[in-house]
Amino acid sequence: LKVQRFVPETFWRIKVVVQKADIAGNVLPVDFNWDRHRLFDRFCCFILYEMCVQARVGVITSVQVKPKSRWRPVPLNTIEFSKLVTLKLRMSAQHGLSIAEQLYQKGVISYPRTETNAYSETMDVRGLVAMQQTHSVWGPY
Repeated sequence: LKVQRFVPETFWRIKVVVQKADIAGNVLPVDFNWDRHRLFDRFCCFILYEMCVQARVGVITSVQVKPKSRWRPVPLNTIEFSKLVTLKLRMSAQHGLSIAEQLYQKGVISYPRTETNAYSETMDVRGLVAMQQTHSVWGPY
């Protein structure tokens, strides 16, 4: 019931990002967050933004370091493949499965219309991905 009664409200927030070089010289973005997160009053947000711009100096009250981990993706089954092809590549699930079928026929991927997610350890995944990078439709992804 709470979800059905939810009415989205427009909000504003101030985001501060500074480009900083690490020890190796790589320029990385540093995000600064504030406790308020968002304001529902545009004018108040604008006033705070102007104060930040005019002050040109800020005070850091705390520093939090959060480790980030990226898990290796699991192989896709038909359902997950259909969801991702629709969401990320903006094509119908049927069209995506058709392309997957063609790739299977050429021996590039394992059989696409299956619910298995177990593949041979001898499969050269990096080589297969490298072959796809030059494709005009999905290569950039």
